[in-house]
Formats: sequence, structure tokens, C-alpha cells
Amino acid sequence: MLTKVNQHKNIPYRTCAHIHTELFNNYVFYFDLFNDNHLTIPYDAHKCILSGHHKNFDECGEYLKFTIEKLMALNYIEPDLTKIQVGEASVYIPHKAWKPAIQYEKEDLQCILSNEYLNPTFCFESVNKHSDERAYEYLCECNSLRVAMQAYGIELPLLWMNCGLFVFDVDFADSGEFATSFSRPMLDTNIIPILGEEKNDLDWDIIDAHLEKKLPVLCSVDIYHMAYESNIYYHTRHGAHRIILLEKRCDSYLILDWFHPGYFFGEMSKKELEVARTSNNEKDYESAFNGYPILAAYKLLHLDRFPLNLDKLQYVKNTLYGSVKALLHSNGVIAFLNETCLNTPEWLGTPNHAAYNKAMESFFFFGLELRILKLYYEEILKSEVCIELDFQGLLECIVRIEDSVDSLKYKLIVALRKSKTINDDEWSVLVEVIISRLSEYCELIIRNLK
Repeated sequence: MLTKVNQHKNIPYRTCAHIHTELFNNYVFYFDLFNDNHLTIPYDAHKCILSGHHKNFDECGEYLKFTIEKLMALNYIEPDLTKIQVGEASVYIPHKAWKPAIQYEKEDLQCILSNEYLNPTFCFESVNKHSDERAYEYLCECNSLRVAMQAYGIELPLLWMNCGLFVFDVDFADSGEFATSFSRPMLDTNIIPILGEEKNDLDWDIIDAHLEKKLPVLCSVDIYHMAYESNIYYHTRHGAHRIILLEKRCDSYLILDWFHPGYFFGEMSKKELEVARTSNNEKDYESAFNGYPILAAYKLLHLDRFPLNLDKLQYVKNTLYGSVKALLHSNGVIAFLNETCLNTPEWLGTPNHAAYNKAMESFFFFGLELRILKLYYEEILKSEVCIELDFQGLLECIVRIEDSVDSLKYKLIVALRKSKTINDDEWSVLVEVIISRLSEYCELIIRNLK
């Protein structure tokens, strides 16, 4: 986080329309017209926040920083925004004082929305080169957030993602199951408070009010009900999926959605969206993302709350530190893989056991974590951010871990198909290679953090 407000350039804010302010005895009172809430801050702080002139307020930098965050979280102030047009749609991006070094003209925005972050970014053809399992739709939420951040002028969106190997034991010894926590926050919301809490309701009034502020909404749907001409899964396969709502238009919504092998940027009726948002998402065994109801889940994106001039190096180090903590956790992947070397799972001797399928699915999601991490490091290397850290070495570690995980998955697949057991020694060798490479990865991160 920022420790000196003079790191800011001119960052103007404005008071939200439903907030009334009054000056009294050199204090400014913020009154919320929607309820009885109010907040009081010194007049000098109020003036600095709204004007962006912080030259004479450096000694209170931390106070200003937290006050700004609090006022934005309470929806008392918002950044000055600039309106641009994308076809018929109005999109608001940060004021020039907020915009990064690379500035996007209005004609560039649709290109970003519709091309730059679509397939093959965050989309892969198959589970691995040894498997003929069907392709999955996944990471749509990460991709939605990434493209929304980029479109609204936030530089290097993938850099802020909460990337790492967050793999934890569920019941691997007995059921072959471990968890990769894709449900974790996509970024550190304590530092970057732009993700609203997930809610489960249609809540059209709330969503419409947010869209009215020209801010997008992440919305869960069942791809089975998304009636686009290019959606090959329409009425053929169920699957939970995330899309971006951009604007309300009478009885329809402007949305951005991508899916393999295409994307959709256009309108969909409210009635159609309700069907997709409330689908039971029936299990059809064609995807890892069906078999549970959609429950009208959504998240509001408060992109205007993105804090400027974050220390990229420190933020990345914090992300790496969190990744190491997860790997070395008492319930983390290294610990439970070590346990399977000491005590080989009983189900390993029964290839037709349900645990084999569960283990393959678990290692598939572990592979997804590795692929996300590869993209993360590749983007950092392309952008030349944090060059003092050995990201090339970390990327090479991830490639080696991925190879060892693929080898184990391949053995499981062959054993299942041929009803041929994996003996204890062979299993131990495969697992020990993964553990060794994970340990190497941890050691390299720790050296980078010193």
C-alpha cells in the first residue's frame, strides 16, 4: 500500500450525488441521504481528497489513504470519470489524471473487449497431451475481471491476480480428492477493493443501479441457455459460466461473453438471462462445471476503487509469499503428497475404484493452477515488471512441475483404462518427483523474497 500521499499525481474525486456535505468548525460532515449515516473528517483532508493536491499533507499520508478507501467503500465519493462510446454503449473510464502511461482511445476499447483477452488466453484445447478427455470451460471469471480492468484503464491486470498453487488435501488418502481453491478471491481485496461480495439472487434493481454508474457486473449463467449463434453449447451441454453485464437497455442487457471457440458482444433479453441465471445446471458428465444450480450468483465490480500507484514489487512479493504459505501449509500439497509416499492409498490397487476418477479430476485442476501460474509469469516477463526478481527461473520451475504432474495423470489414466494397478514403488517415484520440484519452487521464491 502507499505510505506517502505525495506519490500520487493529481487524483481528483467527487462526492456521490446522494451525499450531502456541510462545513462546521473546520470539519466537513458527510450525510448519506439514503439513511442516517454520516462521517466527519477535517476540512483540509476533505479539500485534499477532492482536489488531489496533497503537497502540504504528507505527514498525514496514511490517514488520507485510509480515509479515501473508507469514503469509496461507503460509496460517499467516487473518482472523476470520462465517458466514451462503444457503438451504442456508454462506458466510463478513469479521468485522465487516473489513466496509466498507456492510454486507450475510444476506438481501441471495443478491440480490447472483443479480441485481446479472448481465446487462447485462459483457454486450452484439452486436459493434457496424453488424455482424450473433453475440453472444459474455465477461468471465465478471471478472464472477465481481467478484460474489465484493462478496458477501464487499469494497467497489467493479470499482475494483480491472486496467482499461486493453492492446493489442499480434502480426503486424498481415502477418496483421491484434493482441492484447488478457485473460489478464493481473484486478487487481494484488502489492498485492491474492487470485487463485491458474491450474492445469490436475481437482484435486478441492485444490478441496474450499479450499471447506471457505468460499472460492470460479473454474472453467473448456464451456457446451455445462452442463445448465441456461435455458442456450440446452446441446448447441447450444461456448464456454469461467468459473463460481464455492461449496460441495461429497456428489457435487455448489453453483455460480453466468451466461450470456446468464439465470443459474443451484444444484447440479450432480461427474460433469457433469468433462465440462464436460475438454471439447475443439470449434471451431464460432459463438464466439470455442471451438476449444481447457478443460484443467480453475481458480483459487482467497483473498478473505480482501484488504488493508484501501488508498489508493484511489494504486491507481487506478497502474492509469492502467500503462494509459499499455501504450499508449506500443514494441509497443503507438499504435506499430503509426502503422506501418500509413506502410506500408499489403498484405492491405488483397485483401478476401477471411484477414487481413480476423483484423483484424475483433482490432478486436472492442479494442472489448471499451474497453467494460470505460467500465464502470470509470462505476462510479467513480457511487461518487464519487477525485473529484480527471477521470474524466468520461477517459470521454468512451473514447467518442470507441470511435466511431473502430467506424468502422474498419464499413469492414472492408463491404469484406469487397462485395469492395471500402479505399484507402490512406481507411485512413490512419481510423487517424489512432484514433491522435489515443488520444494525447488518454494526455495526459489524464498530466495527472491530476501
